[in-house]
Amino acid sequence: MGFLFSEPCLRHGGVEGGYISPVMKKWAPRVIGPIVLLILLLQLDIRATIEILGQASLKPIVFAYLMFIPSLLFRTIRWRSLMAPQRIHLRFCESFSVYALSIFVGVVTPGRVGEFIKAVYLKQKGNSLGASFFSVFLDRIYDIVFLLIFGCGALSSFVLFGEETATVITWIFVVVAFGVVILWFMVRGKGHVTVIRILRAVSPLSLKASITSGYLDFSEGFGKTKLGTFGWAFVLTCLAWGANYGAVYLFGVALGFDITFLVMAGIAAICALVTMIPISIMGLGTRDAAVILMLGKYGVSETGAVAFSTLILSMLLCNAVLCSFSLLTPAGKFDWRVQVGETFKQSPDNC
Repeated sequence: MGFLFSEPCLRHGGVEGGYISPVMKKWAPRVIGPIVLLILLLQLDIRATIEILGQASLKPIVFAYLMFIPSLLFRTIRWRSLMAPQRIHLRFCESFSVYALSIFVGVVTPGRVGEFIKAVYLKQKGNSLGASFFSVFLDRIYDIVFLLIFGCGALSSFVLFGEETATVITWIFVVVAFGVVILWFMVRGKGHVTVIRILRAVSPLSLKASITSGYLDFSEGFGKTKLGTFGWAFVLTCLAWGANYGAVYLFGVALGFDITFLVMAGIAAICALVTMIPISIMGLGTRDAAVILMLGKYGVSETGAVAFSTLILSMLLCNAVLCSFSLLTPAGKFDWRVQVGETFKQSPDNC
Protein backbone atom coordinates (compact mmCIF):
# COMPACT_ATOMS: atom_id res chain seq x y z
CA MET A 1 0.00 0.00 0.00
CA GLY A 2 3.03 2.25 0.38
CA PHE A 3 3.02 3.21 -3.29
CA LEU A 4 -0.31 4.99 -2.76
CA PHE A 5 1.35 7.49 -0.45
CA SER A 6 4.65 7.89 -2.29
CA GLU A 7 5.69 11.30 -3.57
CA PRO A 8 4.79 10.61 -7.23
CA CYS A 9 1.38 9.40 -6.19
CA LEU A 10 0.79 12.47 -4.05
CA ARG A 11 1.77 14.74 -6.94
CA HIS A 12 -0.33 12.89 -9.51
CA GLY A 13 -3.63 12.18 -7.88
CA GLY A 14 -2.84 10.97 -4.37
CA VAL A 15 -4.17 12.77 -1.27
CA GLU A 16 -2.60 16.18 -1.85
CA GLY A 17 -5.08 19.00 -1.39
CA GLY A 18 -7.71 16.68 0.02
CA TYR A 19 -7.90 14.68 -3.23
CA ILE A 20 -8.06 10.90 -2.92
CA SER A 21 -6.85 8.94 -5.93
CA PRO A 22 -9.30 6.64 -7.73
CA VAL A 23 -7.02 3.70 -6.87
CA MET A 24 -7.37 4.42 -3.16
CA LYS A 25 -11.14 4.92 -3.43
CA LYS A 26 -11.48 1.58 -5.22
CA TRP A 27 -9.25 -0.57 -3.05
CA ALA A 28 -9.45 1.00 0.42
CA PRO A 29 -12.87 -0.55 1.26
CA ARG A 30 -11.66 -3.96 0.06
CA VAL A 31 -9.12 -4.25 2.86
CA ILE A 32 -11.97 -4.60 5.37
CA GLY A 33 -12.48 -8.27 4.51
CA PRO A 34 -8.80 -9.25 4.86
CA ILE A 35 -8.66 -7.36 8.16
CA VAL A 36 -11.66 -9.36 9.40
CA LEU A 37 -9.90 -12.55 8.29
CA LEU A 38 -6.73 -11.54 10.13
CA ILE A 39 -8.72 -10.93 13.33
CA LEU A 40 -10.39 -14.33 12.99
CA LEU A 41 -7.08 -16.09 12.43
CA LEU A 42 -5.56 -14.45 15.50
CA GLN A 43 -8.41 -15.83 17.59
CA LEU A 44 -8.41 -19.33 16.09
CA ASP A 45 -6.12 -22.31 16.39
CA ILE A 46 -4.58 -22.31 12.92
CA ARG A 47 -2.81 -25.60 13.59
CA ALA A 48 -6.16 -27.26 14.38
CA THR A 49 -7.62 -25.90 11.13
CA ILE A 50 -4.72 -27.35 9.14
CA GLU A 51 -5.19 -30.68 10.89
CA ILE A 52 -8.89 -30.73 9.94
CA LEU A 53 -7.98 -30.07 6.30
CA GLY A 54 -5.33 -32.77 6.46
CA GLN A 55 -7.87 -35.31 7.73
CA ALA A 56 -10.48 -34.43 5.10
CA SER A 57 -11.53 -37.14 2.66
CA LEU A 58 -9.79 -36.54 -0.67
CA LYS A 59 -12.29 -38.19 -3.03
CA PRO A 60 -15.26 -35.81 -2.31
CA ILE A 61 -12.93 -32.82 -2.68
CA VAL A 62 -11.78 -33.99 -6.12
CA PHE A 63 -15.38 -34.54 -7.24
CA ALA A 64 -16.28 -31.09 -5.86
CA TYR A 65 -13.61 -29.45 -8.02
CA LEU A 66 -14.89 -31.34 -11.07
CA MET A 67 -18.46 -30.09 -10.49
CA PHE A 68 -17.36 -26.81 -12.06
CA ILE A 69 -17.23 -28.47 -15.48
CA PRO A 70 -20.99 -29.23 -15.74
CA SER A 71 -21.70 -25.82 -14.23
CA LEU A 72 -19.69 -24.15 -17.00
CA LEU A 73 -21.37 -26.34 -19.62
CA PHE A 74 -24.87 -25.39 -18.44
CA ARG A 75 -23.96 -21.69 -18.42
CA THR A 76 -22.50 -21.92 -21.91
CA ILE A 77 -25.66 -23.59 -23.22
CA ARG A 78 -27.76 -20.88 -21.54
CA TRP A 79 -25.72 -18.11 -23.15
CA ARG A 80 -26.03 -19.78 -26.56
CA SER A 81 -29.81 -20.06 -26.15
CA LEU A 82 -29.97 -16.32 -25.41
CA MET A 83 -27.75 -15.47 -28.38
CA ALA A 84 -29.70 -17.55 -30.90
CA PRO A 85 -32.77 -15.24 -31.16
CA GLN A 86 -30.37 -12.38 -31.94
CA ARG A 87 -29.02 -14.42 -34.86
CA ILE A 88 -25.65 -14.61 -33.16
CA HIS A 89 -24.19 -18.06 -33.73
CA LEU A 90 -20.88 -19.32 -32.40
CA ARG A 91 -19.58 -22.85 -32.49
CA PHE A 92 -20.07 -24.58 -29.14
CA CYS A 93 -16.33 -24.90 -28.50
CA GLU A 94 -15.92 -21.20 -29.26
CA SER A 95 -18.77 -20.24 -26.91
CA PHE A 96 -17.34 -22.49 -24.20
CA SER A 97 -13.89 -20.90 -24.55
CA VAL A 98 -15.23 -17.33 -24.45
CA TYR A 99 -17.31 -18.07 -21.35
CA ALA A 100 -14.30 -19.66 -19.65
CA LEU A 101 -12.19 -16.64 -20.59
CA SER A 102 -14.76 -14.28 -19.04
CA ILE A 103 -14.62 -16.22 -15.76
CA PHE A 104 -10.81 -16.27 -15.76
CA VAL A 105 -10.55 -12.54 -16.44
CA GLY A 106 -13.22 -11.85 -13.81
CA VAL A 107 -11.05 -13.57 -11.20
CA VAL A 108 -7.67 -12.08 -12.11
CA THR A 109 -8.82 -8.49 -12.68
CA PRO A 110 -10.67 -6.00 -10.45
CA GLY A 111 -14.05 -4.59 -11.35
CA ARG A 112 -15.56 -7.76 -12.87
CA VAL A 113 -14.15 -6.90 -16.30
CA GLY A 114 -14.80 -10.48 -17.33
CA GLU A 115 -18.50 -9.81 -17.86
CA PHE A 116 -17.61 -7.38 -20.65
CA ILE A 117 -15.40 -9.91 -22.43
CA LYS A 118 -18.32 -11.84 -23.93
CA ALA A 119 -20.04 -8.70 -25.26
CA VAL A 120 -16.80 -7.29 -26.64
CA TYR A 121 -15.99 -10.59 -28.33
CA LEU A 122 -19.40 -10.68 -30.02
CA LYS A 123 -18.97 -7.04 -31.08
CA GLN A 124 -15.62 -7.91 -32.62
CA LYS A 125 -17.33 -10.69 -34.60
CA GLY A 126 -19.41 -8.07 -36.42
CA ASN A 127 -22.52 -7.86 -34.23
CA SER A 128 -23.95 -4.59 -32.94
CA LEU A 129 -23.03 -3.62 -29.39
CA GLY A 130 -26.69 -3.60 -28.30
CA ALA A 131 -27.36 -7.11 -29.62
CA SER A 132 -24.08 -8.35 -28.17
CA PHE A 133 -24.79 -6.88 -24.76
CA PHE A 134 -28.35 -8.26 -24.65
CA SER A 135 -27.38 -11.91 -24.21
CA VAL A 136 -24.58 -11.04 -21.77
CA PHE A 137 -26.92 -8.84 -19.72
CA LEU A 138 -29.62 -11.51 -19.47
CA ASP A 139 -27.05 -14.20 -18.76
CA ARG A 140 -25.86 -12.22 -15.74
CA ILE A 141 -29.38 -11.25 -14.65
CA TYR A 142 -30.42 -14.90 -14.44
CA ASP A 143 -27.57 -15.62 -12.02
CA ILE A 144 -28.26 -12.55 -9.89
CA VAL A 145 -32.04 -13.11 -9.68
CA PHE A 146 -31.61 -16.79 -8.81
CA LEU A 147 -29.04 -15.88 -6.18
CA LEU A 148 -31.24 -13.19 -4.67
CA ILE A 149 -34.30 -15.44 -4.46
CA PHE A 150 -32.53 -18.53 -3.17
CA GLY A 151 -29.93 -16.70 -1.10
CA CYS A 152 -32.33 -14.27 0.57
CA GLY A 153 -34.74 -17.13 1.24
CA ALA A 154 -31.93 -19.10 2.89
CA LEU A 155 -30.78 -16.02 4.81
CA SER A 156 -34.28 -15.40 6.17
CA SER A 157 -34.39 -19.03 7.30
CA PHE A 158 -31.10 -18.66 9.20
CA VAL A 159 -31.93 -15.28 10.71
CA LEU A 160 -35.52 -16.07 11.67
CA PHE A 161 -34.88 -19.73 12.51
CA GLY A 162 -37.66 -20.67 10.08
CA GLU A 163 -40.30 -18.25 11.42
CA GLU A 164 -41.98 -15.93 8.93
CA THR A 165 -39.68 -17.24 6.21
CA ALA A 166 -42.56 -17.56 3.75
CA THR A 167 -43.38 -13.87 4.20
CA VAL A 168 -39.81 -12.82 3.49
CA ILE A 169 -39.58 -15.02 0.39
CA THR A 170 -42.92 -13.67 -0.82
CA TRP A 171 -41.62 -10.11 -0.62
CA ILE A 172 -38.50 -11.15 -2.53
CA PHE A 173 -40.67 -12.54 -5.32
CA VAL A 174 -42.75 -9.35 -5.34
CA VAL A 175 -39.66 -7.16 -5.68
CA VAL A 176 -38.20 -9.36 -8.44
CA ALA A 177 -41.54 -9.45 -10.29
CA PHE A 178 -41.79 -5.67 -10.02
CA GLY A 179 -38.28 -5.37 -11.47
CA VAL A 180 -39.25 -7.63 -14.39
CA VAL A 181 -42.34 -5.49 -15.09
CA ILE A 182 -40.25 -2.31 -15.04
CA LEU A 183 -37.71 -3.88 -17.42
CA TRP A 184 -40.50 -4.99 -19.76
CA PHE A 185 -41.98 -1.47 -19.67
CA MET A 186 -38.58 -0.03 -20.57
CA VAL A 187 -38.32 -2.02 -23.78
CA ARG A 188 -41.94 -1.91 -24.94
CA GLY A 189 -44.44 0.71 -26.12
CA LYS A 190 -44.49 4.10 -24.43
CA GLY A 191 -41.83 3.02 -21.95
CA HIS A 192 -39.54 2.35 -24.90
CA VAL A 193 -40.06 5.87 -26.21
CA THR A 194 -39.63 7.38 -22.73
CA VAL A 195 -36.29 5.68 -22.18
CA ILE A 196 -35.03 6.86 -25.57
CA ARG A 197 -35.96 10.46 -24.70
CA ILE A 198 -34.18 10.18 -21.36
CA LEU A 199 -31.06 8.71 -22.96
CA ARG A 200 -30.98 11.48 -25.56
CA ALA A 201 -31.38 14.09 -22.84
CA VAL A 202 -28.62 12.87 -20.53
CA SER A 203 -26.12 11.44 -23.04
CA PRO A 204 -23.10 13.49 -24.18
CA LEU A 205 -23.56 14.90 -27.66
CA SER A 206 -20.69 12.83 -29.10
CA LEU A 207 -22.21 9.58 -27.75
CA LYS A 208 -25.90 10.39 -28.13
CA ALA A 209 -26.38 8.51 -31.41
CA SER A 210 -24.36 5.44 -30.41
CA ILE A 211 -26.03 5.08 -27.00
CA THR A 212 -29.50 5.40 -28.52
CA SER A 213 -28.64 2.93 -31.27
CA GLY A 214 -27.26 0.47 -28.72
CA TYR A 215 -30.42 0.71 -26.63
CA LEU A 216 -32.63 0.13 -29.69
CA ASP A 217 -30.67 -3.02 -30.55
CA PHE A 218 -30.84 -4.14 -26.92
CA SER A 219 -34.58 -3.61 -26.56
CA GLU A 220 -35.21 -5.28 -29.91
CA GLY A 221 -33.63 -8.39 -28.43
CA PHE A 222 -36.57 -8.85 -26.06
CA GLY A 223 -38.99 -8.87 -28.97
CA LYS A 224 -36.97 -11.54 -30.76
CA THR A 225 -36.75 -13.84 -27.72
CA LYS A 226 -39.65 -16.23 -27.16
CA LEU A 227 -41.08 -17.06 -23.75
CA GLY A 228 -39.89 -20.66 -24.05
CA THR A 229 -36.30 -19.44 -24.38
CA PHE A 230 -36.59 -17.53 -21.10
CA GLY A 231 -38.00 -20.64 -19.43
CA TRP A 232 -35.25 -22.88 -20.79
CA ALA A 233 -32.62 -20.38 -19.61
CA PHE A 234 -34.11 -20.54 -16.10
CA VAL A 235 -33.89 -24.35 -16.09
CA LEU A 236 -30.23 -24.17 -17.13
CA THR A 237 -29.60 -21.60 -14.39
CA CYS A 238 -31.02 -23.99 -11.79
CA LEU A 239 -28.83 -26.81 -13.12
CA ALA A 240 -25.70 -24.64 -13.11
CA TRP A 241 -26.24 -23.46 -9.54
CA GLY A 242 -27.18 -27.00 -8.54
CA ALA A 243 -23.74 -28.13 -9.67
CA ASN A 244 -22.11 -25.34 -7.64
CA TYR A 245 -24.10 -26.23 -4.55
CA GLY A 246 -23.27 -29.90 -5.09
CA ALA A 247 -19.59 -29.00 -4.88
CA VAL A 248 -20.13 -27.17 -1.59
CA TYR A 249 -22.10 -30.13 -0.21
CA LEU A 250 -19.21 -32.46 -1.13
CA PHE A 251 -16.83 -30.22 0.83
CA GLY A 252 -19.07 -30.71 3.84
CA VAL A 253 -19.01 -34.48 3.27
CA ALA A 254 -15.21 -34.41 3.03
CA LEU A 255 -15.00 -32.67 6.42
CA GLY A 256 -17.52 -35.03 8.01
CA PHE A 257 -20.39 -32.53 8.43
CA ASP A 258 -23.77 -34.15 9.04
CA ILE A 259 -25.72 -31.42 7.22
CA THR A 260 -28.29 -31.87 4.44
CA PHE A 261 -27.76 -30.77 0.84
CA LEU A 262 -30.44 -28.07 1.05
CA VAL A 263 -28.86 -26.47 4.11
CA MET A 264 -25.41 -26.53 2.52
CA ALA A 265 -26.88 -25.01 -0.65
CA GLY A 266 -28.40 -22.24 1.45
CA ILE A 267 -25.04 -21.58 3.12
CA ALA A 268 -23.35 -21.45 -0.30
CA ALA A 269 -25.98 -19.00 -1.59
CA ILE A 270 -25.54 -16.72 1.42
CA CYS A 271 -21.76 -16.83 0.98
CA ALA A 272 -22.19 -15.77 -2.64
CA LEU A 273 -24.39 -12.84 -1.54
CA VAL A 274 -21.87 -11.79 1.10
CA THR A 275 -18.97 -11.86 -1.35
CA MET A 276 -20.89 -9.46 -3.62
CA ILE A 277 -20.39 -6.73 -1.00
CA PRO A 278 -17.37 -4.71 -2.27
CA ILE A 279 -15.42 -4.75 1.01
CA SER A 280 -13.17 -7.71 0.32
CA ILE A 281 -11.11 -9.56 -2.28
CA MET A 282 -12.61 -12.88 -3.38
CA GLY A 283 -14.69 -12.89 -0.20
CA LEU A 284 -11.70 -13.12 2.14
CA GLY A 285 -12.88 -12.49 5.70
CA THR A 286 -16.51 -11.76 4.90
CA ARG A 287 -17.18 -15.32 3.70
CA ASP A 288 -15.28 -16.79 6.65
CA ALA A 289 -17.29 -14.77 9.16
CA ALA A 290 -20.58 -15.75 7.51
CA VAL A 291 -19.64 -19.44 7.41
CA ILE A 292 -18.61 -19.44 11.09
CA LEU A 293 -21.94 -17.85 12.05
CA MET A 294 -24.11 -20.24 10.01
CA LEU A 295 -22.28 -23.51 10.61
CA GLY A 296 -22.15 -22.73 14.31
CA LYS A 297 -25.91 -23.30 14.40
CA TYR A 298 -25.24 -26.91 13.37
CA GLY A 299 -22.56 -27.61 15.93
CA VAL A 300 -19.54 -27.03 13.68
CA SER A 301 -16.53 -25.53 15.46
CA GLU A 302 -14.97 -22.27 14.30
CA THR A 303 -11.86 -24.11 13.11
CA GLY A 304 -14.03 -26.52 11.12
CA ALA A 305 -15.94 -23.61 9.60
CA VAL A 306 -12.72 -21.87 8.55
CA ALA A 307 -11.49 -25.13 7.01
CA PHE A 308 -14.76 -25.32 5.06
CA SER A 309 -14.41 -21.70 3.91
CA THR A 310 -10.82 -22.41 2.85
CA LEU A 311 -12.04 -25.24 0.63
CA ILE A 312 -14.55 -22.87 -1.01
CA LEU A 313 -11.73 -20.39 -1.69
CA SER A 314 -9.58 -23.18 -3.13
CA MET A 315 -12.47 -24.10 -5.43
CA LEU A 316 -12.68 -20.54 -6.77
CA LEU A 317 -8.95 -20.54 -7.47
CA CYS A 318 -9.22 -23.99 -9.06
CA ASN A 319 -12.02 -22.70 -11.30
CA ALA A 320 -9.75 -19.90 -12.50
CA VAL A 321 -6.97 -22.40 -13.22
CA LEU A 322 -9.36 -24.64 -15.17
CA CYS A 323 -10.59 -21.64 -17.18
CA SER A 324 -7.03 -20.58 -18.03
CA PHE A 325 -7.11 -23.08 -20.92
CA SER A 326 -9.11 -20.42 -22.79
CA LEU A 327 -5.94 -18.35 -23.12
CA LEU A 328 -4.61 -20.98 -25.52
CA THR A 329 -7.71 -20.92 -27.73
CA PRO A 330 -8.48 -18.43 -30.54
CA ALA A 331 -10.89 -16.68 -28.15
CA GLY A 332 -8.02 -16.02 -25.75
CA LYS A 333 -5.75 -14.54 -28.39
CA PHE A 334 -7.71 -11.35 -29.08
CA ASP A 335 -6.47 -8.33 -27.14
CA TRP A 336 -9.39 -7.88 -24.75
CA ARG A 337 -7.58 -5.18 -22.76
CA VAL A 338 -7.65 -2.87 -25.77
CA GLN A 339 -11.00 -4.05 -27.10
CA VAL A 340 -12.92 -3.39 -23.87
CA GLY A 341 -11.87 0.25 -23.97
CA GLU A 342 -12.15 0.72 -27.71
CA THR A 343 -15.63 -0.82 -27.94
CA PHE A 344 -17.14 1.97 -25.89
CA LYS A 345 -15.26 4.63 -27.84
CA GLN A 346 -16.60 3.55 -31.19
CA SER A 347 -18.17 6.19 -33.39
CA PRO A 348 -21.94 6.07 -33.90
CA ASP A 349 -21.49 4.67 -37.38
CA ASN A 350 -19.70 1.62 -36.00
CA CYS A 351 -22.35 0.87 -33.40
